[in-house]
Amino acid sequence: MGYDFAFARLASQPGTFPFKMPRDFGEKDLKPFEDLDGLRSAITSKGYSRIATRPTEFRLNFPDGGSFSLDLSSASTGWVSGDVHTHWRYVLDVFTHLHAVFDDIVIVDTQTAIIHDAATFGGLIESKYLEETERIRGLANCLSAKP
Repeated sequence: MGYDFAFARLASQPGTFPFKMPRDFGEKDLKPFEDLDGLRSAITSKGYSRIATRPTEFRLNFPDGGSFSLDLSSASTGWVSGDVHTHWRYVLDVFTHLHAVFDDIVIVDTQTAIIHDAATFGGLIESKYLEETERIRGLANCLSAKP
């Protein structure tokens, strides 16, 4: 099971990032990707391939064996869903690539309802992996402790 993120175009940009999506967040808060061909072109130029059995979905496989799939079925409303089975730095890399074409997109952590720009998402990656490193270090210390 992967972790879900989305790329979205907001109707109005917030003053600061990150920020929590309001409870009533919906289609009214989004700005459509009017140029769907441009979006598909930007995605495929990054190396994504269309999933044959799902015409609105694209997948990119990474050297670490992971993958990141994008579903464009809601792009006309301003929302591109992502299913991540790889390191989150790849999400940031794809975001940076798409941001060069659509400079008003943001990253949405759909599990926490937090919206990020590149800087705050990079900070999130850093903090999550530092936390995990400390957790693993603690486990190693427990395992290596003499009874």
